[in-house]
Amino acid sequence: MSDGRSDALVFFGATGDLAYKKIFPALQAMVKRGHLDAPVIGVAKTGWRVDELRARARDSVKQHGGLDAAAFDTLCGLLRYVGTRLPRADEMDAYERVLGDAMQGDATLFAREDYVEEAWRIVDPVLKDATPVYEYEPGTWGPKEVDSSVSPPGGWQNPTVGSP
Repeated sequence: MSDGRSDALVFFGATGDLAYKKIFPALQAMVKRGHLDAPVIGVAKTGWRVDELRARARDSVKQHGGLDAAAFDTLCGLLRYVGTRLPRADEMDAYERVLGDAMQGDATLFAREDYVEEAWRIVDPVLKDATPVYEYEPGTWGPKEVDSSVSPPGGWQNPTVGSP
């Protein structure tokens, strides 16, 4: 049976703006909280070296969350880089083409930057809200602490299979 842990965390667009603004600070926070100890593999266009990616990650956490030296050093030990060459348009199916366009920065099929920034302006406060996280056992109905706020009138029904 699996212990629920991954062998690695792979993320694409490691040299892009989303990684810079959100992913690297989140990865550092995961390390700091003890939730990340697997290799972190950043995938992006070729032409970078892992030391350049680590330098960008350092700048990222300084600008967007605060550098925690111990957690960041651990993250750097986990961080790997894979450069990739994007296939030409005639080498891809439609879905691959959309992903390829995104990785190359072709925004033809994507939202404008000002729309994305406006979405983050709205979503960021929700993400930063101090909503508590309650742990619960897998296979259960969820944490008891939220039952009263999400239960329908009369409570939840637990159907059983079999004869009445």
